[in-house]
Amino acid sequence: MNSEEEAKYRLSLGEGYLKRAEEAAKHKDHLAVISNSQQAVENSAKAVISCFRIPSWSHDPSSELSEVIEDKRDKIEEKIGANTFRDINTLALYSHNLAPEHGRMSYGDPILRIPRGT
Repeated sequence: MNSEEEAKYRLSLGEGYLKRAEEAAKHKDHLAVISNSQQAVENSAKAVISCFRIPSWSHDPSSELSEVIEDKRDKIEEKIGANTFRDINTLALYSHNLAPEHGRMSYGDPILRIPRGT
């Protein structure tokens, strides 16, 4: 795997999903906002992970990102600084919090038996 190419690819995906989320917000399409926001955060997290290793196919890459943060803290702070390092920690938190929305936006809520879009 070429980590630079993978990181650029994931970042490009994240930017595209963010743009779609912003457009959906203008039209008050809340489901599309949630779905695209989750995908933007997921791919942004995977862009960081891919700088150090191959990201998994999980929709919740927060534990992988946390491992990278722990293992590579010195290298990350050296390359991008402490402020951005804090932002990466925030990205891991957002990734974890938004991950369940991927399933809900795709399949609805199976526990409450509410289909997507209701």
